[in-house]
Amino acid sequence: MHLPKILFLFLTMLFISQNLYAQDPDLIDDKDTISVLVFQHADKQLTKLIREGGRVRYQLRKTKRTIKGVLQEINPKSMVVNGQKIEYKDCSFISGRIKSEAQLVGGVSAGLGLGTLIFGSAFFSTLKTGGSVALVAGGAAMLVTGVILITKSRKFNLNKGWEVHGGTLVFDRT
Repeated sequence: MHLPKILFLFLTMLFISQNLYAQDPDLIDDKDTISVLVFQHADKQLTKLIREGGRVRYQLRKTKRTIKGVLQEINPKSMVVNGQKIEYKDCSFISGRIKSEAQLVGGVSAGLGLGTLIFGSAFFSTLKTGGSVALVAGGAAMLVTGVILITKSRKFNLNKGWEVHGGTLVFDRT
């Protein structure tokens, strides 16, 4: 007779307890860390980032030689590009692709341009009018503009107010 009362009391204590978890929350770490080059301009109050693994172009101050390569490693005072360690103070400029609103606009423009180009060429094959020619030309222009905006890189001149240092971004995937 006392078994239902004892079972009810046990289950009530079990549900009320705050220290019992079905899964330990420390077992899953959903945080990602990305190394980035941080460019800051004090006068314009701008901060831009280039992530590790991206293609960069830089010019050395002494030789005035421009070198292209893949950004392999980022340290606080230097970077490694194609296996060579380069100090930030030795560079006159660093150029690379940054994430911005222009890439989003470029992707939308390229998609709309491709769709308009396909629709315009189908329309042009049935009716050869000025409107179909305008659709084809407009679609081609939007597609080219979108591709240019997606692949455009930004040049940071370290002689004109831009400062660079290595940093990390930590973000939660969930």
